[in-house]
Amino acid sequence: MLENLKRMPLVQKLTAQYDQLSSRDQKALQVLALAVAITFAYLFVWRPVAEFRADAQADMESSRELLEWVRSKETAARAVAEMNNEPGQTGSLGDDDLLKTVTDSADKSGMPLQRFEPSGDQTMRIWLEQVPFTDLTQWLAHLESKYGIAVDQASLDRADQPGLVDARITLEI
Repeated sequence: MLENLKRMPLVQKLTAQYDQLSSRDQKALQVLALAVAITFAYLFVWRPVAEFRADAQADMESSRELLEWVRSKETAARAVAEMNNEPGQTGSLGDDDLLKTVTDSADKSGMPLQRFEPSGDQTMRIWLEQVPFTDLTQWLAHLESKYGIAVDQASLDRADQPGLVDARITLEI
């Protein structure tokens, strides 16, 4: 293959020009060629590999953090799943006592009701303070799917700590 390269007219012409240079110019050209080769190796081999490695490490750290978060939420998810499998619960509340159902479900879910107020047979208002937003949404989804209790109105305010909210919610059958 090297012989085929040496037979090419362009290579023969460049070799002839190189041979005509002084030894000092030949050394300078060799140093320049080496510098170009090192630059090429750095820019197109070393740097992409190093960037890929850094990105992979960042992805791995992100995955570890996600795994820790999932593990920290495992007990809450199991509690919600267990509530969905309670015997004797029906798919919708109907005309049963809305107040009792909501307060019992809040206790089981760990939702601290600060205040609640019935507004007729099929509506009630509840107030919660300093509750995790994700837990609140999961509990409200549970009320909707398990008992048919829907959110009519909601007002959520950000609490002092990240992820916590103060909520004023009107529920209805």
